Amino acid sequence: MRDALKDTPVRDFKPPKEARFGYVNGVREAFRAGTEPRSVPLPADGPRSYNEAWGQGATAAPPGVATPPPPTQPKQPPADLNGLF
Repeated sequence: MRDALKDTPVRDFKPPKEARFGYVNGVREAFRAGTEPRSVPLPADGPRSYNEAWGQGATAAPPGVATPPPPTQPKQPPADLNGLF
C-alpha cells in the first residue's frame, strides 16, 4: 500500500475547533457541543448486586401499575399461498 500511495499527497483530517470528542464503546467519535455523551457517576456506596438493588421478590413493575395482558396467539397464514414462500 505504501508503494501504491507514494506519489499522492498526505491529506490529514483537521477536525473543526467546535467539535467535542468522546468515546463510545471504545471508539473515539466527534459530537457537536452539548451532544457529547456524559458519564454518570456511580453511587457513593459502589455497584450493588441485583438482590440488593431490587430486594427479594421485587417485580419490574412499580407498585400500582397494572401488568400488560399476555400475548395473543399469532395469526395463522392463509392456506392458499400455494408454496409462494
